[in-house]
Amino acid sequence: MKFGEYFKKYFDPAGSYPISVVNRSVDGSVITAGCDTHWPALIADGVKPDAVLLCYGMNDFFTASFNAGQTVTYFKWKMKQLIQKIQD
Repeated sequence: MKFGEYFKKYFDPAGSYPISVVNRSVDGSVITAGCDTHWPALIADGVKPDAVLLCYGMNDFFTASFNAGQTVTYFKWKMKQLIQKIQD
């Protein structure tokens, strides 16, 4: 959430715009949850952002995830799905 504070200070130092930052991944969710659960929940809540920052990292590559078929190829496929949902 620190990024959100910096973002607001940099892009809107006067506080003139309705910028809000929501972290829907505090549980360390993987790309599958972002694509299949978190994004649809935001839309269902009526959220219509002008910008979306996606930050996924090494938690998508735990051994259990890899053994469940969530490889780099899977990650890229799910990220493309999520980006398409956001664009839609």
